Parts: sequence; C-alpha cells; structure tokens
Amino acid sequence: MAKTVNSFLKMEYWVSTMGSNLSNIMFSIIRSIFDDEPISVADKGLITEDDLSSVLKVASSHDLTHLIAYSLKKNQLFSGKFEQQYETKMFQAVYRYEKMQYEIERISASLEQAKIPFMALKGAVIRKYYPEPWMRTSCDIDILVHEEDFHRAVEALVSDLDYRADSMVHYHDISLFSRSGVHVELHFSIKEKLNDIDNVLSKVWDYSYKDNNSEFHYYQTPEFFVFYHIAHMAHHFIRGGCGVKPFVDMYIIQNKMKYDETMVRKLCRDCGIEKFYDNILQLTEVWFFGKEHTSISMQIENYIFKGGVYGTLENKVTVSRGKKASKVKYALSRIFVSYDLLKDYYLILQKHKWLFPFMQVRRWFSLICGGRLKYGIREMKVNRNISQDNAENMSNFMENVGL
Repeated sequence: MAKTVNSFLKMEYWVSTMGSNLSNIMFSIIRSIFDDEPISVADKGLITEDDLSSVLKVASSHDLTHLIAYSLKKNQLFSGKFEQQYETKMFQAVYRYEKMQYEIERISASLEQAKIPFMALKGAVIRKYYPEPWMRTSCDIDILVHEEDFHRAVEALVSDLDYRADSMVHYHDISLFSRSGVHVELHFSIKEKLNDIDNVLSKVWDYSYKDNNSEFHYYQTPEFFVFYHIAHMAHHFIRGGCGVKPFVDMYIIQNKMKYDETMVRKLCRDCGIEKFYDNILQLTEVWFFGKEHTSISMQIENYIFKGGVYGTLENKVTVSRGKKASKVKYALSRIFVSYDLLKDYYLILQKHKWLFPFMQVRRWFSLICGGRLKYGIREMKVNRNISQDNAENMSNFMENVGL
C-alpha cells in the first residue's frame, strides 16, 4: 500500500493526486451502492491499492468513509489490512444514526406536547430516501420552529429533555446538546445571509404541509426542499467549500424524490441561483451518470476536493477578497464589523441600534476570551498571503459558477 502522506489533512495533496481517474474510481464505488449493481470488472481492474488509499483519504475528509467501506465490502474489494478498520467506520455510522434518531423522536414528542409547530431539516429528511438511513450521516440535528415559538422550544428541550443550551443565540439558531452528546441546532430561521436567497428562504412556512398523523409536525414541500438544498450549497460555496455529500444527496433527490422541476427552477430564478443550480446538476451528472467534464465542472470539482466538508479558510478569505478588492479593506471589514452583520450575532441590536459601538467592543473581547483570537490571527495571515490576482480569479470563478 502506498505510504501515507505526512499531513493527513492536507487537501492540496488530495487534489493533486485525485485526477479524473481517481475521481471516476471513487464515484464508481459509491454508485454501486445506489444502483444495486456490482462494480464492473473494467472498473475493478482500475483500482490499485495505491489508488484505493487515496480514495479512502478523500472519502474521510468528506465524511463518506462508511459508504466507500460498505461498497468495497459488498464488492469484495477489501484487503485484510483495511477490512476491520473500515467495518468499524460502518458500525460507527449506524451508531451515530441510532443516537440521532432516538433524539429526533424525543424532540418531536417534546415539541408536540408543548404544542409548538416544527419541521426537521436537511439530513433528517433526506436519509429516508437512502438504501439504508444510516448511510446519510450528519454531525447534528436541524429543527426549525417559528420565531415566536423559539424561546418556548428551547425551554422545552432544556426542561423536558435535559438538554444543555449554548450561551449565545446565533444568526438563525441556537446549539443544544443532549446528555449523550448529540448536537441539535434549533432554528428560528433558515436564512443564509444572502439577501436575494433569504427573501425566498424566509417563506419556508408558506411552502410546508402538516404530517397527517400530527398537529404540529410539518414538512417542506418537495420543491422547496430541493430549493433549500441548493441554496444551502450556495451558502457553503461562498463560505469556502461545499463537500461531496450534498452531491450524493442531489443524486438521491433526482432518483428517489418526486418534485416539480419547473417550480424548483422558478424558486432558484427568483433569487438568482438558477445558473448555480445548472452547474450543480452538471457535476452530479459527471460524477454519477458518466457525463463528460466541462471546464467549469472540473473547476468546481477541484474547489470541492480542496475544501473538504466545510471548506477551507483560504477559500473563504479568497472569495471575500474578490468582493473587498484589497487586503486592507478585507482586514478592516473583519476588525470593524458592519451593523448589518453584527445585529445577526447580537439580536438586541435589532431593537436598540444605539448599542452598536458597545457590541463591537463586546465582540472583540469575545474573540480574545472565547478562544477565537488564534483563528483571527490565522485569518489575517491568510489574507496577507493571498495575491490580488488569486482574489480576482476566485471572483471570476464564482461568477462562472453562478454566485
């Protein structure tokens, strides 16, 4: 087996070694799960031990190791060296799912009892379309309630279920943690800090329907669910990366969900991301249906593989620099945060704008005392090392992607 690189998390290594051949191998392995067909003899012949080592590293960075492991086991492609290690990854994924499903049932019962309308989001919804629900892993549970019910919902989870709430309400949610360590993001909004997109996302309850067996459990319409999936991908793209998992979801959506494509396009068009939607569909077709790469789909692939699940700080800063136009302007925008941004972190500013200077100072102290100072210093170093050419190239890339 090829030697492991010294820095296991160095994305640049994976991007440079993946290439189209290894990308084809990885998605051939993943497709085998959903197509319920064995990996072809031709594809099997392409999979060397060195290639498999690289694929497994990329899969790990995108929280897909359990899928690769399942397919390799199914297709009898594990060597003895890997079998036990990656069978453990599958068992861990099953365990994560069972823990989360147990908490979802508890949360649903608690909110029902409190007579609070709610809806599950993201992975909690789409995993039922996977061959096995444990195959769609998540790092947390996302639940949406109405803003006017938010504090009652927090109180219900804390008092009824013994959840521990984070000390700060964030832009659109608060983090809560169960005694078993499950992380819940309780949302009062699904907006993404993108004005045009937020104008549509704010209508989520208008595109919902009630569970036939519940008075308070709601679901997004299929069309809005798909739109929200694309909008959330757009948010992550702008924040530095997206991950492969949303594309696996997109493949599942196209093959397992029934929805009106015309309505999805209208929602995307209403907020200016129809071009982005087309590019997402194009790369999904490359990875899962064998379509040929275009220059833009290849650029998107490289961007995703470099970024991992949550993207990189370098990508995030470079994207922002494309808008700020200079290192100095970007640095100042991070030190002196605008009112529009700060009011989403300190909600009291929405009613008392005069507190803005005090909240600015409070933010500085929270960065220093809250363990974020090192991150801020690293961000400034990254900003200093990014050339204006790279920032402009990233801006052109985002424009071509449709963002």
